[in-house]
Amino acid sequence: MASLEPEETADLAGSSVAAAGAVGTLSAEIEVYLLGWDAVSFNGGAKSAFARVYMAVHSLWSAQRSAQMCSEREAALVAEATPRLDPGHRADAINAVVSAVMFLEGFVNELFSDVAEKPHGTPRTRGLSDTAREQMRELWKGGAVPSDRISVIHKYQLALLCGGKRTFAPGCAPLQDIAMLIQLRNYLIHYNSESPNTVDLQKVFIGVMQRAGENQQPVGPPLFPNKVLGAGCANWACDAAARFVDEWQERLGLDHDYRNELGAYPVEFGFNV
Repeated sequence: MASLEPEETADLAGSSVAAAGAVGTLSAEIEVYLLGWDAVSFNGGAKSAFARVYMAVHSLWSAQRSAQMCSEREAALVAEATPRLDPGHRADAINAVVSAVMFLEGFVNELFSDVAEKPHGTPRTRGLSDTAREQMRELWKGGAVPSDRISVIHKYQLALLCGGKRTFAPGCAPLQDIAMLIQLRNYLIHYNSESPNTVDLQKVFIGVMQRAGENQQPVGPPLFPNKVLGAGCANWACDAAARFVDEWQERLGLDHDYRNELGAYPVEFGFNV
């Protein structure tokens, strides 16, 4: 949560509301979209003003952007019939995977944070019962396990439990894909040159390719990264994350739908490959 000078807050809120309008009714806290798409809520008066910036949806857009770039680059490489590995193509695939998991973690953290720090609710917590908000607040601020030590998947499941909703079945879609996506992302972030040879990671790599397809270039081994990291993996990461959150917010009964925010982002990237 970033502190702003009163003049900055007034200018930002005024220009944003004029450009895109405030979300919800005018109250002590309003949500606006900076530059037409960056969601920020302002709270406070002339002497003390704070902004809550929501970045999760931007992470999903970033993942989708990287996936499109990866697809375009892979198509060009296949057309060239070249076996050479392209660093930009691989980077786009990695960025898509990492950003997709950033979206997953950021989205659930934003909801818990709003519930914990805004007892009377925000536009993003509408649809949650008072009991659900109270239980989520206790978990986030005073639970036996610090919030930053709770796994991403567990946070999503706990929110459903607090709301009295049906949780996702382990080992089944869509949770199985999310578990695999997070494993791949964790491996990329905590890379160890020896670990691709472990049985567990080989299962992850094969599972990803079964769901997403493999890099279409005529490249040889090793399986990771040459065949795993490609356009199929990049697009699967985006789709899996979005499908999971779509179903989760519907199960939870949230009025706010992140897809309305995502729709305000550019969709035509127009990259040259």
